[in-house]
Amino acid sequence: MTFFSFQSDENGKEVFAVSQRWWWFLCATVPLTAGVFGVWVLWQKIRARNSKILEDIWHREQEDANGIGYSEGYNGTSSYVHSGSDSMRS
Repeated sequence: MTFFSFQSDENGKEVFAVSQRWWWFLCATVPLTAGVFGVWVLWQKIRARNSKILEDIWHREQEDANGIGYSEGYNGTSSYVHSGSDSMRS
């Protein structure tokens, strides 16, 4: 059974035919499309979060290599603490 069909009538003219159950097509495609879109949005959020985590790790490693430390404040704010003299930094 097909939902949509192009047929030729006895005169050779193309006729577009639609099944009486065409709404099954909508019942299948709309939820599947929404599901795929939802998975894509979730995937983008996870990628953004992981990218931010990796970027933070990279920056902390660079700061450690340059003698700048990272400390977490008591209220959740972050601050940078210089652990060496300015002459040691290049």
